[in-house]
Amino acid sequence: MQADGIAMMTALFTLAAVGVFAAIVRLSIQPIRTFQIVAVVALVLSWFPDLMLPPDPTATVEGVVALIVPHAVAAVAVVWPLSMLTVEA
Repeated sequence: MQADGIAMMTALFTLAAVGVFAAIVRLSIQPIRTFQIVAVVALVLSWFPDLMLPPDPTATVEGVVALIVPHAVAAVAVVWPLSMLTVEA
């Protein structure tokens, strides 16, 4: 895994999250709650490939955690600010 590839994919999925947020704001009665639910589901789905690594003899628990943590950090860095943009009535 190269750092530039990770950065590019993070930027791509961040833009996708902004697009999803914009769509949810327009279509939902409770946009913040709906977006947060969608974001949590997407985060858990993003962990599945990492969680499937343990049967690989070269995979370690530390390595899998090292792959999962950046997903959570990126999710918080995107979801939290977007959630603050809109105040529910």
